[in-house]
Amino acid sequence: MRILQVSHDFLPGHSAGVEIYTHNLCHELAQRHEVHLLFTEHSPTRPQYDVRESVFKDFTYTEVVNNHCQKHFEETYSNPEMDAIFRSVLDSFKPDVAHFQHLLFHSTNYPRIAAERGVPSVMTLHDFWPICEQEGKRSRAYFPDEEKDDTAWAGEPFGCVKVCGEIVPELCAKCWNRNPTLRSGTERMGYFCLRAARRLLGLDLTEMARTHYNRIRGSAPQKEDAPAPAGPLRADDIIRRNNYIREALSHVYKFICPSPFLAREMKRHSYPQERLVVADYGFKTEAFEGFKRTGDARIRFGFVGTVAELKGVHVLIRAFRKIASRRAALEIYGDTEMHPHYISWLKTLAGDAPVYFNGRFEPETLTEIFAHIDALVVPSIWYENSPLVIHEAFMSHTPVIASNIGGMADLIADGKTGLLFKPGDSGDLAAKMQMFLDDPALAHALGEAAPHVKTMAEDAALIENLYKDCVSPRR
Repeated sequence: MRILQVSHDFLPGHSAGVEIYTHNLCHELAQRHEVHLLFTEHSPTRPQYDVRESVFKDFTYTEVVNNHCQKHFEETYSNPEMDAIFRSVLDSFKPDVAHFQHLLFHSTNYPRIAAERGVPSVMTLHDFWPICEQEGKRSRAYFPDEEKDDTAWAGEPFGCVKVCGEIVPELCAKCWNRNPTLRSGTERMGYFCLRAARRLLGLDLTEMARTHYNRIRGSAPQKEDAPAPAGPLRADDIIRRNNYIREALSHVYKFICPSPFLAREMKRHSYPQERLVVADYGFKTEAFEGFKRTGDARIRFGFVGTVAELKGVHVLIRAFRKIASRRAALEIYGDTEMHPHYISWLKTLAGDAPVYFNGRFEPETLTEIFAHIDALVVPSIWYENSPLVIHEAFMSHTPVIASNIGGMADLIADGKTGLLFKPGDSGDLAAKMQMFLDDPALAHALGEAAPHVKTMAEDAALIENLYKDCVSPRR
């Protein structure tokens, strides 16, 4: 079978959950099928929509430059340039089936275009992007006239986050106008200058540009008391977007939902239940075979992942400061350069407490990381889907303390396979962390009760059956 996979980003430049999972699935499928991956890359020194084809280990790929320079809001979900590139990939690779991992930075017209060519498709929903234009985060800073709940951090540069329990188009438009994800004219001009530097002077400043990009996008704190500027979007624009995407994705045969929570939410927002398949991620479990934890006199709490505000690392640090025990340490594993303003604030919060920022890590070192922590904390303050790191903790029999929200609550049986705490509540989290100090046997008991984690082979077999079903003439 010829399988076309589509993802927004990919390795090695991006190594978050979607990218790692997509790589593992492509590798597993490539053992029995011909796999081609289409993805985008942010590369300011290359022309917009520049195309590059190559091989990544055991499958081929097409990389398309998307520097997020779209001039109109509609181009963020219906992009004629990306549509043309997708058609060319269909013509050259001639897939039997398409699997859309993420269509951010692409175009939601892909499923319709594939259907017109007789190519059926499935789609994995990794987040809420089809119903949230802010990259599916479903969270934002408060508006000036909103009443804050008891987890908002008044007077702090970060931590005042509002989770969007409902999709309210008027508020979505205000959110976009305050923090648009389209590039400004100044930024686009900067990209042209960088391209000129490479062409005329032979200087490739891509890494410098990417560092600058990360600093100006998503690193600085949002001021919840700042009025939203007058912007181009209205509620009608949001309604039109979400309706357009829902109609465009009607050509998808099945949606794979890694968590029951995400499936329930998509059904609630008019995605047909009969097309929603709940199936959690698969993992390369062999890396954790024979896993052994190193000993330490202290209880080592750990955070593993992207060190960003929505991940709630500030909640964890404040909770850790509350327990104030010499028998505990906090190990933080994650890139400390991606969000420098936030990192600086976290270090101020930590003060002289034994909080260690260990920096970026490679996926291959995960077993070593889990060998050096006794309990994993997942303090996210937004609707996570099905965090890979919780499954990795299960594979290493590491107990988990997680926010009682979204897909995290689906994974943890409170008091049996882990502990849940009120999202954003550092006091409640501190109480759960204290339980490990008061009862050293608790960590072992919860860790040993970890549920089975689906292997990549098991996951690929399920997905292959979906492929076969959707290409069947009987359908």
